Amino acid sequence: MHYITLHHLITADGEPQVLEPDEVESWSWHPWHALPTPLFTPVRSLVGTGWRPPAA
Repeated sequence: MHYITLHHLITADGEPQVLEPDEVESWSWHPWHALPTPLFTPVRSLVGTGWRPPAA
């Protein structure tokens, strides 16, 4: 199988809200240098490339 993952860089204000409680327990914002673990595999791969957001 071949997968393509698109990453998006966004800016946002406010607190994230759970709108689908049957699908997700919670949402939260984290600084790039303090991402929680374990990371979602595509995010772990992105971090592994050395990429950093412009403001990080």
